[in-house]
Amino acid sequence: MSTSQCSQCGTDVADPPAKTPLDFDLAPSGSRHYTLLNSNEVPLEAELDMVTSVMLKANAHLASLDAIISKTNARLEDEIASLQKRLRQLGEQRVLLSSYRARNQAILSPLIQMFILLGPTSTRIGI
Repeated sequence: MSTSQCSQCGTDVADPPAKTPLDFDLAPSGSRHYTLLNSNEVPLEAELDMVTSVMLKANAHLASLDAIISKTNARLEDEIASLQKRLRQLGEQRVLLSSYRARNQAILSPLIQMFILLGPTSTRIGI
């Protein structure tokens, strides 16, 4: 899977996988197998091996898909955990920076500005 970068923050983002067709041969329209799938006809004894073979192949393919899904799910859970950790870090940084800004803004409060306007003598008289 390829990755790209977020245009706003530069974080690596996984590109969604390309859509792929079903990687499994389905019964072609018009075939006896297709007829059996879409009717209530009983298979002939000679057709039982063919149906069993198709089922075994489908079972193997399903097991493969389950493994891929499980692996992908685990990877996505790891990515989610990493992104949640990053969000917590950014939130903590925001709180610290907001507090720092508020403390700096307090320096410019009207009361402090009054002391600046009155000059150094105002601090001697207790204002």
